[in-house]
Amino acid sequence: MAVLNNKDGFTPPLTDYDILCDMLDTLIHSKYSGYFVLKGGFALSAYLENNNLDYFDRKTTDLDLVFSSKEIWREFVNECGALFSTHSKFGLSFNLTGRIGQHHSWENGRLFFTVTDKDGLLYHPGIDMSIEELPEAQSLYLPGTKILITSVSLETMLSDKLDALTKPKLLSRPWDIYDVFILSNLKDYMLDVFMDYWEDTGNVIRPGIPIYILDAGNWGGLRISYNNSLYKYNFDIEFCDLIRKVISFISPLYEYLLSKRKLVAVWSRERWAWK
Repeated sequence: MAVLNNKDGFTPPLTDYDILCDMLDTLIHSKYSGYFVLKGGFALSAYLENNNLDYFDRKTTDLDLVFSSKEIWREFVNECGALFSTHSKFGLSFNLTGRIGQHHSWENGRLFFTVTDKDGLLYHPGIDMSIEELPEAQSLYLPGTKILITSVSLETMLSDKLDALTKPKLLSRPWDIYDVFILSNLKDYMLDVFMDYWEDTGNVIRPGIPIYILDAGNWGGLRISYNNSLYKYNFDIEFCDLIRKVISFISPLYEYLLSKRKLVAVWSRERWAWK
């Protein structure tokens, strides 16, 4: 995180990461602690640092949260701007500027903020949310901080990403491919254990329905979308290398999910293969 005062009296500009850390720190020490868990890109950043893999970079400007009840979420939405402003360690001013989704189903949605620092610089973080029973979670330290957060497990994130890779909207979400690459570098997964998490998420792979990521005819469009996002998300691997590595990792998983055969296999990051 940014240093508030250095020996020269110069305060460096805050980063998007600093803003999100500030928001999470407020949430963790608020009445909402225990009613949400973190997932998504910011959770992956924490996993990378906690596993000494910080040479990967997962850039994001959003928090992705799972809340345990609609009532808690409604209450949070009504006071979030004042809550973040009052407790900001950087003296930031938060203004909720927009919301999507909450007025209808209250099952998922997105909040948009404009944040102003003491020098008048503007930032635009967001919060993506869903309402569901809180999944099994793990405690992690946010990189470079003493902030302990609760995040969904790697297996839960992998389950959700495998589901996302099956659908055509992947064309507008190239970071999902990169996230699977990160996940494949974070753990030697046990196939039967992963299956338990997959079933808990409620995701389903249906026989006969094409899996978008596995169709090589879609790779040209995915490559363009990925390359157009290189700067925004700070991807650090070329698309051809990315798709080769990801396909090696996910193809046996989809085969397993479709066949539902009882297999005993372990992912080896060292060999980059299931064994």
